[in-house]
Amino acid sequence: MKISDILTRDAIIESLEGTTKNEVLREISEAVSSLSPSLGADTLYKMLLEREELCSTALDHGVAVPHLRMHGLTEPLAVFARSTKGVEFGSLDGKPTHLFLTVIASASRADQYINLLAGVTSALKDGGMRERLKNADSAKDIFEALVGEDG
Repeated sequence: MKISDILTRDAIIESLEGTTKNEVLREISEAVSSLSPSLGADTLYKMLLEREELCSTALDHGVAVPHLRMHGLTEPLAVFARSTKGVEFGSLDGKPTHLFLTVIASASRADQYINLLAGVTSALKDGGMRERLKNADSAKDIFEALVGEDG
């Protein structure tokens, strides 16, 4: 499964308003809920917070991959969000996080979940890709950079 299979144009937050981890997770929860109203924003927010308490999903180089597995979800969802200022998110390198790619998948499809996370993190490890995403002029440009990564 590719990023283009789970990310849609309306799942891009070009510029996050939140300046803290909790505010960013709230915005992402609301974006996911707007894509799939049966997934309540409050429930998603609580689940994302609980996941972050286990271990931060921030990697390094300004990237975080918040992720969840949920029962009852038939198709995986993704939301991409960008913070121009950066957010303290508990990254491995101690630097602010700018790029957030959230993946929510079915709890019953562990294989799909692992493959999605591997693909997402692989795409965001590329320095050129990170620069394209940070410097994109619009949500459309962000989307095209991400789905273009699929080849």
